[in-house]
Amino acid sequence: MSVTPSSFAADARSYTFRSGQKKGQDSILVLYVQQFELHKDRRLRFAQFARNLTAVGTTRRSAAARGPLSQRILVYRLLRNEPKKKLKLLHAIMMITALLLASVGLKAVFDSHNLAEPPIDNLYTLHSWVGLAAVICFALQWLFGFVAFLFPGVRHSLRSSYMPLHVFGGLMIFGLATTAALMGLLEKAIFSRVSYAPLTAEGILINSTGIAIASLSLLIVYIATRWQYKRQPLPEDELLLADQLAE
Repeated sequence: MSVTPSSFAADARSYTFRSGQKKGQDSILVLYVQQFELHKDRRLRFAQFARNLTAVGTTRRSAAARGPLSQRILVYRLLRNEPKKKLKLLHAIMMITALLLASVGLKAVFDSHNLAEPPIDNLYTLHSWVGLAAVICFALQWLFGFVAFLFPGVRHSLRSSYMPLHVFGGLMIFGLATTAALMGLLEKAIFSRVSYAPLTAEGILINSTGIAIASLSLLIVYIATRWQYKRQPLPEDELLLADQLAE
């Protein structure tokens, strides 16, 4: 005969009413059971919250690692008339913010798996591998970029040599994040048993979201690679370069 915490609590409460003695011990017993049920209820509600967060995680994580990332990629295009030093600091701050948001998203994903009943395995799908690779490369990209462009004492020749690799790395990470988002949409649909044949409202929503993500990504890559949108040097940039060469 299986005993659940709810039935155990009911027996403890009935025992309290039947017993005219040892009321203090009975009260402690009932309080313990109630606290146990409350703790388990909170744990289950948190696990459900984490699963709900993961349910929209493919879209939200893509918004944290793709939408804001696209703005950070285009910061030199959108604010082309601003001083370069200010843009460097803004670019670095926005990137570290995106990295922190992506880390929070990863924590939510692992919690949704580990706190599920029963627990779900981690890192066994291609979507998870690509997504984790995007976050790791993102962290390395920020670290190398900080050392190369913001750390004092780095020679201008080294910065110029690293710049093409930095640009390529940013677009590569953006591509990984987009790929992970698209695979995540399909994975969520399959795991949720959403029917595609015949096409349902859920399938239309998932396909439309995927097309919107792909279209936005192509637009961002197009703008980032066209020389017409590239920021042109300002007079104060020449002074900054002269100071760097003097160092």
